[in-house]
Amino acid sequence: MDTRTNLPVFEPEKFMEQVANDRELSVEIIDLFLSEEPSQIAEMQRALAARDYNSLYVTAHTIKGSLGSLHAALARFHAEALESAAKKQDEPGCERSLSDLKHDLETLEPQLLNLRDSNRA
Repeated sequence: MDTRTNLPVFEPEKFMEQVANDRELSVEIIDLFLSEEPSQIAEMQRALAARDYNSLYVTAHTIKGSLGSLHAALARFHAEALESAAKKQDEPGCERSLSDLKHDLETLEPQLLNLRDSNRA
C-alpha cells in the first residue's frame, strides 16, 4: 500500500480550527515553522552524515510535533519514520525517510505560504 496517496499534504481547515480561526496566530505559527525548518533539515542532514543518531532522533521528533500542529500529515508521517529509523540506527531507513520528508516539505511550503498570505489580507 502506498501511504503517500492516503495522507494529505496539508489540511488548512483543520489547522485553522486548531488555532480557533485566529488569522494572526496562524500567520505567526506558519512563520515560525518556516523560519525554523531550514535549520532543522540542515541539522538532520549533518547528524545523518555524522551518524549522530541521537541528534537525528531529537530533531526528527521536534519537527514531527510541528508538522502535527500544522496538520501536515504526510510530512509528519515521514518525520515519524525518520525518528523511528534514527532510534534503530537504521542508516538506509534514515536516508530514505529524510529524503521523503524533504520532498514533502517542498510540497507543503507553497501551501503554507498561500494560507499565510491569504490570512494576512
